[in-house]
Amino acid sequence: MDQLLPTKYITKEGLIALKHYKYNGEDRSILVQLFLRTFWNWLIQFFPTWIAPNLITVIGFSALLTNFFVAVSYCSDCDYEVCGEPPIWVYFMFAFNLWFYQTMDNLDGKQARRTGSSSALGELFDHGCDSLFLILTAAPMFLIWQPAKVDQFLFLTQGVLVFYTSHWEEYFTGHLILGRFANPTEAQCCMIAVFLFTGVVGAQFWHSAIGVFLPFLPTSLAQLTVLSALRNVLWFAIAAAIIENGVNATKAAIKDGKGYWPPTAVIVPMIIQQILLSIWIATSQYDILQNHTLLVLVLHGIGFSYICDQLLVCRITMMEFPWYNRILIVPLLGMINSVIGSPFVSEKYVLYALVGYMLLDYVIMLYSIVNQLATHLGINVFTIPYEDTKKE
Repeated sequence: MDQLLPTKYITKEGLIALKHYKYNGEDRSILVQLFLRTFWNWLIQFFPTWIAPNLITVIGFSALLTNFFVAVSYCSDCDYEVCGEPPIWVYFMFAFNLWFYQTMDNLDGKQARRTGSSSALGELFDHGCDSLFLILTAAPMFLIWQPAKVDQFLFLTQGVLVFYTSHWEEYFTGHLILGRFANPTEAQCCMIAVFLFTGVVGAQFWHSAIGVFLPFLPTSLAQLTVLSALRNVLWFAIAAAIIENGVNATKAAIKDGKGYWPPTAVIVPMIIQQILLSIWIATSQYDILQNHTLLVLVLHGIGFSYICDQLLVCRITMMEFPWYNRILIVPLLGMINSVIGSPFVSEKYVLYALVGYMLLDYVIMLYSIVNQLATHLGINVFTIPYEDTKKE
């Protein structure tokens, strides 16, 4: 398999730099400080020490996959006005699976420290799975909220931007800070609450006018639906988080004598992807967002995860992050084909081909990176104990 890989994603210098690796993170979550950390510390005691941390990560990740495929099975074309609501038990299953994923996602690190098996591969494995959280959770959330297809694209864009910019900041500061309010734990708990609440009151609640609950609001605001109001509030919150992350990243780069271009270069691939996808959607004669919503969302989510995972690798291995990423050729080709009117091949088939290529390239990249790290560090990915000898 190694001979078939088109490239090695980690340079020799990057592998050597792994000897300087040390995880540096801080979780300021209110819920974690109040009771979740105590619960997780109690729960980890029941895990056998032979269970590898990465195995815990994958077990938790499987719950997200289950949610995604169940949501897609009920509404594969994301046309929720036609599909209607799923059975009530689906909402409660979504809530349980998300809680299970959250729990496993926090136990894997504790298991790593408990068994002395912490490594750069473990962090990449954990955060790499986290980068897929957005697209895998989007489908269940949309099944509940039943937003318009344009809103589905915008909601996913919100999540993509705030997740990426947090790692943008970490790339330059070397410190991942999960704040008191802009925190994944609180966000996940809110999602769990949404699933449970919807299971009780039904999905139509999200399309009720907020004036029904807040009659004192002016007419222009009172006519907004609960979902529209939520989306608008999220844009302000996300904008504040992005600005803070950008300022911190730039300050750290300048302090280290790198100047303004390096922090700018890191955000460029995400901006380019967003622009190319938006132009493609806007100029599509086939109207890909309306006719193939799920494929467009997958293209968006996987493209983001691809770029974000490479940013994680560059930070861990101290490599320079390139402003140009080859995965951008996917939305670029789609946009060009759309702008010129799809003269040679139907846009539908171009979309199929590009999504297929992106998924294949994504899997190859992940395999190559994991294989390189595991081989260099002399560790097994899913089992403990690790090998006795480690390569220098």
